[in-house]
Amino acid sequence: MASEDGCPTPLDYVEVFWWSEWPSLPKLTHTEFVEYYRRLLLLLKSNCAYMRVTKLILRVLDPEYPLAMPISIWYPNNDVTQSALFTELLVKLNETSVKEIEMLPYVGGDGNLDAWKKWSPDGESVMAGTYAFAAEYNKYLPDGIKFTGITVDIEEIHHLPEYDMITNASAEYDFKGGHTDLGFGMAFPHTNIGLIQSCPFMSSFYLEMYDMAFKTSPFLKYKDEADELIDFLSTNALDDNRRKVYNDYSDRVHLMWSIQSNGLPCMYPIYHGRCGMGNTDFGHWSCRSFNEFLSKSIST
Repeated sequence: MASEDGCPTPLDYVEVFWWSEWPSLPKLTHTEFVEYYRRLLLLLKSNCAYMRVTKLILRVLDPEYPLAMPISIWYPNNDVTQSALFTELLVKLNETSVKEIEMLPYVGGDGNLDAWKKWSPDGESVMAGTYAFAAEYNKYLPDGIKFTGITVDIEEIHHLPEYDMITNASAEYDFKGGHTDLGFGMAFPHTNIGLIQSCPFMSSFYLEMYDMAFKTSPFLKYKDEADELIDFLSTNALDDNRRKVYNDYSDRVHLMWSIQSNGLPCMYPIYHGRCGMGNTDFGHWSCRSFNEFLSKSIST
C-alpha cells in the first residue's frame, strides 16, 4: 500500500497466522457480517505491517448464534453456504496467501453448548459437535480451501469433560467424533509450556505471549524497539527450558502476539467498546517496527 494511505513504504513480508475473534457489531445482522468479512479479506490481501497470512483461525460462536435473531450467522436457514463467512471470505481465500484455515468454536461455560452437542454423533459431546460443524463447511468448500482443524482456548475448554481426553492418544477418535482427518490446536499461556509434552494428538500449540502480568507493559516500555523487547522477553518470558521445548516442537508451536491496546480506538471494539482488557500490547507500535519485531523474533 502507498505511503499516502498511512502505510510505510514497502517492507519485506513476514509470514504469520491470524487469530480472528468475533467483532462487536451493533445489530448482529447478516449485512453487518458481510461487511466484516469483506474487510477481513481486504486486510488479508494488503496490510500496513506487511504480514503475509498463511494460516487463518476463525471464531465461530455456535451454529445457532444469535438466538434472538431470525437467522443465525454461521448456519442461516440450515445452510452453511448462505453464511457471510462462506460467501464473503472462505470461497475467496484463493485470492490471498492463506493455506490453512482452522475453526475456533466458542466452548466456554457461558456459551450455547447445546448448539454444538446437537451436531455430535451421540448428542452429548461439545467437541465432537464442533468437528462435525467444520466438516459440514468442508462438504461445500472448493478443493484447496478447507478447514484443516479445530482450535480452542484452554480457558474455554478446561471445564468440559473432553478436556481430560487430550492427554490420551487413544481418545482422539471419540474427541473428534470420528473426524480424525482434522487437526486439533489449543492456545494457552506461555507459562504452561509443559502441556506441549503431554498432548499426543494435538497438532498445533499457540503460546499466548501477552497477559504477562508485568507491572509495566514491556510492549509500551520498549515501544518500537524490536531488539530491546526481544532481549527482555528472552530473559523474562521464554527462559532456557521454555525455549528448549519450543525448539523441540517447533513444527507445532506458534507464538501468539496481541495487537490490542487499552485506550486506543479499534476497528471492531470489544469489551464494551474498549480495545483489549486493560492490556497494552503491540497496538501502540508503528507498522514498520512491528514488522521488524516479527521478522527478528522468527529468526531468533
